[in-house]
Amino acid sequence: MTTQIGIAADRYAPSKRWQIDTMLRVVKLAGNYVKEQILSDFIRIIATSPDQQTYAVQKLYSGLKADITQEALTLAGTWCIGEFGDQLLRGGSYEEEELVKEVRESDIVDLYATILESTYATQTVTEYIITSAMKLTTRMSDPSQIERIRRLMQSRTSDLSIEIQQRAVEYGNMFGYDSIRRGVLERMPPPAIREEQRVLGPATTPAKDKRKTQLKDKTNRKLAKQSESDMLLDLMGGSDIPTVDA
Repeated sequence: MTTQIGIAADRYAPSKRWQIDTMLRVVKLAGNYVKEQILSDFIRIIATSPDQQTYAVQKLYSGLKADITQEALTLAGTWCIGEFGDQLLRGGSYEEEELVKEVRESDIVDLYATILESTYATQTVTEYIITSAMKLTTRMSDPSQIERIRRLMQSRTSDLSIEIQQRAVEYGNMFGYDSIRRGVLERMPPPAIREEQRVLGPATTPAKDKRKTQLKDKTNRKLAKQSESDMLLDLMGGSDIPTVDA
């Protein structure tokens, strides 16, 4: 059901805001049943919509503050907070909605600590959180909160998961190289969306463009057949020009 809703939202969305709102409701209500491809596409939509990023990260943060039991909400929220945490901390208001409450750096770190101490901290959730927290060290200005994140990394160096151990050790070592850390953890460029990567169904093509595409494909097939015929004649030593007897 979540996949079908995602496909419908992708195909018939009147705007990016509407599509983001629809997927937000999905991850809030059924986040434990959202497939990885759908979650990935939702994050890609936010990453490629600069004018919606502040809105999306604030909505995901408020949703996560209210409920940490939905895994897709946790993953999407922590990814966006890590990327756009500076926009979350700035706050703002949108259209007819209420003014977004001020978010402090300590609030984000407290939220991450709460999730990690809960029974909902699966290996995937933990990996997302420590990466997101590490990115926030280049978007925060309070040294005390950056130190809390450093201690969080240190506490995960003996995790039962080798993957989490490795990440925690690597991230912890980066605290000694501020210039490198800021470069490595800067915001990711928006991913290019190619048609073969669309998991929420193909893009809708206008009938006029579809006819043009079909005509182009038909022409290409004719040219390909003609080329194959010419190659065959060359191979047999023949010619496609008929000879005329004297």
